[in-house]
Order: sequence, then C-alpha cells, then structure tokens
Amino acid sequence: MRRFIFLTIAGLLGIGLAFGEFSLAFSQESEEFTLEEITVTAQKREENQQKVPIAMEVISGEVLKEQGRNDIDEILNNVSSVLINTAEDGLRVSIRGMSNDNAIFDNMQTSKPTVAVNKDGIYTNRNSGNTDLFDIERVEVLFGPQSTLYASASPGGVVNVITSDPKLDKVEGSGTLEYGNYSQLKAEGSVNAPFNDFIALRAAFSTSVHDGYLSNGGDDEDIKSGRLKTLYKPNEKVSIVVTGEISKSKTQGFSGAKKFIDQDDATFTDGTPLDDPWTGASDEPRLATNREQKRIFAQIEYDLGYIGMLSLSPAYTRATNSNSGNQTTTLGPPGMGGTEIQTFSTLNGVITEKSFEARMSSSEDFPFKWIMGFNIYKSLEHMRQWYFELNDDDPDLMDSNRLSIGEQNTTALYGNVTYPIVDAFRLTVGFRKTWDELINEGFQWNGVGDPSILEPGRDGRSVMEYKDPDYKIGVEYDLAENSMLFADWSTSYRVNGKGPDKVMPPEKLKAYTVGAKNRFFGNKLQLNASAYYYDYRNFFTVGDPVDTIVDYDEDGQVDTNETERRHDLGQLTTGDAEVYGFDLQTNTIITRNDRLDFSVSYVKKKFADIIFDYTLLTNNLGLADMTYNGLEMTNAPHWTINFNYSHNFQLPNGGVLTPRLEYRFQSSYLMTWQREYISLAQYDDGTYYYYREPRGDIIYQKAYRMGDLSVLYAHPGGAWTLNFYMKNIENYALKRSLIGQGGGELRLSPPRTYGGVITVRF
Repeated sequence: MRRFIFLTIAGLLGIGLAFGEFSLAFSQESEEFTLEEITVTAQKREENQQKVPIAMEVISGEVLKEQGRNDIDEILNNVSSVLINTAEDGLRVSIRGMSNDNAIFDNMQTSKPTVAVNKDGIYTNRNSGNTDLFDIERVEVLFGPQSTLYASASPGGVVNVITSDPKLDKVEGSGTLEYGNYSQLKAEGSVNAPFNDFIALRAAFSTSVHDGYLSNGGDDEDIKSGRLKTLYKPNEKVSIVVTGEISKSKTQGFSGAKKFIDQDDATFTDGTPLDDPWTGASDEPRLATNREQKRIFAQIEYDLGYIGMLSLSPAYTRATNSNSGNQTTTLGPPGMGGTEIQTFSTLNGVITEKSFEARMSSSEDFPFKWIMGFNIYKSLEHMRQWYFELNDDDPDLMDSNRLSIGEQNTTALYGNVTYPIVDAFRLTVGFRKTWDELINEGFQWNGVGDPSILEPGRDGRSVMEYKDPDYKIGVEYDLAENSMLFADWSTSYRVNGKGPDKVMPPEKLKAYTVGAKNRFFGNKLQLNASAYYYDYRNFFTVGDPVDTIVDYDEDGQVDTNETERRHDLGQLTTGDAEVYGFDLQTNTIITRNDRLDFSVSYVKKKFADIIFDYTLLTNNLGLADMTYNGLEMTNAPHWTINFNYSHNFQLPNGGVLTPRLEYRFQSSYLMTWQREYISLAQYDDGTYYYYREPRGDIIYQKAYRMGDLSVLYAHPGGAWTLNFYMKNIENYALKRSLIGQGGGELRLSPPRTYGGVITVRF
C-alpha cells in the first residue's frame, strides 16, 4: 500500500514537471480551437474547474439535452469510478466503490446515502429518482468526502445537479422532443421571461413515457414534472431565487428479471433457454407504483462587500408513495416442496423534509478564502402496509397491518479556510461538527380484534443519538500557470440507524487523496489524475452469510427448532474495510473538428476485519464463526475505461454533422457481499433454519463492454439540433442489483434503445 501511494505521488509530480515547461512554449501558438473553461461551484463559489483542488468531473446540461439524457443513470454513465444500482427505494450512486449496499430494512431507509445527490444546493436523504432532472445547467461529480463544505457528511462523494436560473437580460427558451423504441416519448421545454430590470421568471416542464423493458411490463416509465423559478434582484448586492416544483410518476411496478449467470451462457439459472434476458421473474410486475413530490425552496444571497457573501437556503419537501398489487409467494425451503399462496398488499408512504442552511463565504478581495456554515435538516417518514392472503379461508380478512415511523434530525456547523503561504502554495484546514438523532418506531396489529388498532411492535421505539467531529487538511501547489498538484486528508461518517433489536454504530472514514490538474499544448489537452486510500471503519452489513437446507439427519425433513427467534441470528454486524485506487481523465482537442475524451480508473475494495459470530447457533447448526477478511466487497470493478470520440463534418450550408461514439469497459465485480445466506422461516412443522447452495456466479457481474452511438446535426446559427442515437449497441444485459431476501430478484439495465431528439432554441 505504501509503495502504491509513493509511486502515485511520484507519477503525478512527474506529469506536471515533464509537461509544464513544454506546455508554456506550446501555448504561444494559435488558440483558434481550445478546450472551454468550465465554471463550477463545488466550493460554494464560482471558480474555474481546473483551479479547484477536488477530484471531480463536470457534465454540460446542453450536451445532456441534445443527447436525451435526463435521468441520473444516463447522466453519470461515462463518469470515472461511478456505478449506478437500482433498488426499490430508487437509484443508488456509488463512487470509488463507496455505496450504501444495505440501506433498506422493512421497506424503510435506515441510513443516510453514502453519496449525496443535491439539486440546486438542497440536500435530501432519499435516493434520487428521475422525476426532476430537466432544464439542467450542469452536473458536478465530486469524488470523496466533502464534509467541511456541504450540509451532508457523505463519505462517498457528492453529485451536484444545477438547474438553470432565471436571467434578467433576455427572453429565451427551448423545446426538446424525443421519440424512440419501446414507445419512448419525451418532451421538455423552458421559457425565460424578464418582467423588468429586477424580476424574471423561468418556467420549465418535462414529460417522459415508455413501455416496460421486461416481458411482464415492468421497468416502464410515466413521469410528469414542472418547475417555476422566480428571480428578484433589486440591486447588485441582493439576489433571491424562489423555486417551486412538482413531479408525478406512475409505473406498473418495481420488477426483477429471471436470473441468469451471464448473457453469453444462453440459459437461465433454471436451465431454460435464454431467448431474452429481459424476461420477467414473474408474469406480472410486483407492485404498481404511484409517486408524487412537491418541493419549494429558495436561494437568498446578500453581498456584504469586503466582509463576504451571506447565503440562506430554506427548503420544504413532501413526497407520497403508494404501492399495491397481487403477488405469488412459495412458502418453504427450496428442494423440499412448499405452499404457493396468492397475496395482495398495499404500502403507502409519506415523507416530509425540512432544511435550512446559512453560510458566509469570503469576497474576492479578501486575502484568503474561507467559508463557514450552519445547517438544520429534519425528515419524518410514515409507512403503512396492509397484507391479505387471497387463498386462505377468508380472503377478505386482513392478515397484517403495520405502521413504521422514521425520523431524522441533523444539525451541523462547518467551516473551511484556504490560506496562501506563498502565491503558488496554499494550505486548507476544515472542520465540521454534526449532531444526529435517528428515531425508529413500529406498530402492528396483533391479529386479534379490530385490525385498525395497532400495538407497539416487537422492537418498540429506538433513539440513536450521535455527535461527530470531521476534519480536513489539504495543500495545493501551482507547478505552472495551468498545472496544479493537491493533496488532502479528510474524515467523514455515515449514521446507519437500526435493525431488529440492534442499534448500529456509525460508519467512519479516513480518506487520503493526492491529485494533479493540468492543461497542456495551448489548452488543447486536459489531464487530471488522482489517487486515494480510504480507511473505512464500522462498515454496516445486513444479513448472515450462509445458504442450504438444514437436514443433518438426512431424513428428507426440515430440521426444526422452536426456541430460537430470527432476531437472535445476529443479522446485523459491522466490520472494517479498505478502499484504494486511482482515477485519470483526459480531454483532447486533436484538431479543429476532432475531440477525444478518455478516462481510466482502478479501485480495490476489500474487507479488512469482519467476523460473523454464530455462538447462538452453534448447538443448533454446528456453524463455526465465519471471517470475510481479505474478501472483495461490492460495486467495485477493478478497472473502468471510458472512451468517447467525436468528429465534426463542416457542411456546405454552414451546418455541422457530428457523429459520436462512446464506449465503456468494466472488469467484473461483486453485486452482493454475501456468498451464502442463512434464513429463518415458518413451515408446516414449525420454525426452521435453512441455507441454499452458494449462488456462485449469479452474484457477479462479469467483465463487459457497452457502447452508444449518436449522430448530431446542428443547424447554422444554432437555432436547432437533431440527434439520432442508439444506446447499448450490443443489447447487453448488465446486472444492476440483486434484491430481496438473499438476492431474490435480479435488476437489469435497459436493453438496446434507439430514437431521435430534436431541440429548438429561441
């Protein structure tokens, strides 16, 4: 590990020294075509991306609009070290292998996201969906913990989605229409309208529908969203932007595909021929889903001159979620028969989020950069579930009625100071103090009397309180005008919440990062690189790691035990892990008409110290304690390579035709850390333990490659563009996640899609 860090630092230093002087000489040549300078707000102030000492990538909103990319999945598809998983509660973003692998228990999120997806600076602890990602200015992806700069202590990193603000200086608008296979139809539009010299409005909308990608109609989409922004700027010192949003989505249901080991094996795991990987695991999707979200928030800025900028950000969100439908379930262990039952269930959820952030940041005239902030965040979630067995004696009789309540209260103080020791060498010191409170409470009908009367659940009410300091120490050094080295040490944490009978300690992270940002050859080549080492403590795991039927006497019957209960199995545990690797991104203007973007990342993520204690089961199952030390962890392909090439054909009429090829290669990775699985369930003869055969290759995503192709025509003057695309050219079924008890269902990426997008501007 030390050798890896030493070689990385030496390599980054060598890059800057080798190219620095040559780049200065080359920059005197013509700059008719160069890479654009990208302005970001990663450090809560407008800065050139290449001057920010944070490993990051930026995606332009204009490119996303032209290529029809308006969900977080497609937006981050070609970003180094980023991997997207799908789950019943939404999309989960992993950066450098950092992911909340086990964020859901009993349909309720019990832990904060490892990677925060913020929109217009507003934090949410919910996994991001696709209902409000339109009219985007840009997307900033920050690698690693940013605890001393943001309202959330997100150890994996931050994804900032910045939408377009109203403008006072002009009337403008745009409209986008997309049509493709699977009856894909998307429409997006925006209008910017100044009323006078100090008030402007910007209205935007988005609709998107497509048929299900799975044979049972699952993975469909029907989303409608709208946003209204109002800018009030009475003078040069005051700016107020108030935003209101509403979004609605309706689908046939969260659904899994029939499991297979790999698409090239040509069979499903049950041995039937693999004609179509997107074959549903059931005849119908699991549960029809309706979601609605309303949000209002504001960005208030007051320029105090030399003192700095005061920013205030209040926000309120209310979201409702309803799932209902029939399902078929087989009770009993595999290989020993069982009873097939038909069920109907309804799950309704309501979550409200309130937050307020106040921060001060230094002015441009101040001798050094500083920022300090205060944040309050509160969320309250109610989940109600009703359950009926349709093939019992009385199908109209309710069999289960449960209520779960989850509450999160967070208060944080943070600050960051960057001081120039000399002009070329700067020191950064950051601090954060966070106070967290998580409250979980459950109620249920006990099966007797009025089912509307709920009693406290088995686990009762739990309150977890935690206060944590986080730190950052960093340095940055300018090797040349367009070359910078940086290094930092930072800490972060994530509160895990509660599972059955157990409150888990928070995960803690110490992150070490070195990096370099460079522009060479007259701003025609951008080369950014970083390397990191993460010391991860108290990694949270859900579920026990073993799988087979317990039948030690070999009589063909399930061995039973009436005394042990499920929560005695030690389903939750924590351990230590380590993550290390590097990222390298290049952007090159080869000629006036040719551009090449290339990135490569390497990540190694493994358990360092984690043991499952089976003391309670020794007399019943004869299981020894199991260690996972040294074994690979989830969502961490060792190698990821992205390759994007485009060429402009200048047409006689002044228009431009641009074909673009994007390719991604990833090595194999583990989808769930559990190689095996222990379960406890009810059967005709009582309570039993069972474990199935190890799942083998089903828990792996094998190495794969996937490409996208597009051809864009830009009309002379830029009034409109027309883009034809084909995504997932190979029609490759990429595994996205294993969900359910023991990985019961398999989620896949979309199949091959193709279509056209026309964008008009005025």
